[in-house]
Amino acid sequence: MATLNGNYVMYLLIAALIGVTGTGSNAFAYLSILPNWFDKRYGLSLGVAMIGVGLGQLAAPLYANALVSDYGWRAAYALIGLLIFLVTVPNALFLLRDRPGGQVAKRAKSTESALGSTRREAIAQPVFWRLSLSFFLITVAASGCIVHLVPLLTDHGMTPANAAAMAALIGSSLLISRLITGVLLDYISATLIGVVCFAGAATGIAMLMVGVQGPLIPLSIILIGTAFGVEGDLMAFMTRRIFGMRAYGAIYGLMFGTFNAGIVLGPPLMGLSFDLTKSYVNGLTALLVIAIISVVLIGWPSAKRPYQPEAQLTA
Repeated sequence: MATLNGNYVMYLLIAALIGVTGTGSNAFAYLSILPNWFDKRYGLSLGVAMIGVGLGQLAAPLYANALVSDYGWRAAYALIGLLIFLVTVPNALFLLRDRPGGQVAKRAKSTESALGSTRREAIAQPVFWRLSLSFFLITVAASGCIVHLVPLLTDHGMTPANAAAMAALIGSSLLISRLITGVLLDYISATLIGVVCFAGAATGIAMLMVGVQGPLIPLSIILIGTAFGVEGDLMAFMTRRIFGMRAYGAIYGLMFGTFNAGIVLGPPLMGLSFDLTKSYVNGLTALLVIAIISVVLIGWPSAKRPYQPEAQLTA
């Protein structure tokens, strides 16, 4: 990126290359390691890991802006790339371990007999598609609101500075919700947490749609941000609980793909609605309906019994 000379095709190719290679650093790659290490405190481990994601999301714009301001965008891209290479690559090579060392060979040999579903068995079950669709829909709804939050609030009469300050609540709600959800998952039904948080997002969208004022505005933003934050924890936890460890990474990767699809589709659909109607009301109404459907889907009773955790995982 630091060497671009204005060639738009080259820009698209480099961006695509970053997207393809960067997929391996998405949450599903490293969260797939945690079930091999944790059982009783698996939810807490998810929450702590996802806090790292949130801190990175908060820090990246800050240090990127500082580098661009001090050294220019070309040097900033070069320095960010160097930072990734020097910090994260050694971490992945020398510090991360897929499984506890003494059990590597044993667990590798027992993969086929591990409790749970294969990928083919998982995608043949209605519960897989129901959960995937629920996560996809709530992501469409939440991301559509979050990306358009500042112009949405300024349309309601808020100053750009105050709207930006309100948008900053998204980051804090993501961090807090991920840790709290991780702790609660060890003690409370994941389905219940999903229903409550997704219903909260629907409530937040409805509040923005009717144009609430005062302290109700930050409350609506926190409700939406919370639902967006808990998704990562819930997807990983429910995938393990329902489908087991036999093909955990493959199944979670498929479900995580629906999450990314929601992020891709939500903002442009919200923008298209505004361009066609010159108002966010119709778009928010559609997102509210989508969020309500996601609540119904994640709370729908399942006939499939969750698998029983492997006895040797007690961390």
